[in-house]
Amino acid sequence: MEKHSATSKVGLTPQQEAMLAKWSYVYRFSSLLV
Repeated sequence: MEKHSATSKVGLTPQQEAMLAKWSYVYRFSSLLV
């Protein structure tokens, strides 16, 4: 969860941050299926 605060410091828009969170979740979920 530390990654989320780090991305906020960069200054991403809420939309970009939401997209980033979505893809990181998808990546983590897909890695569990392997």
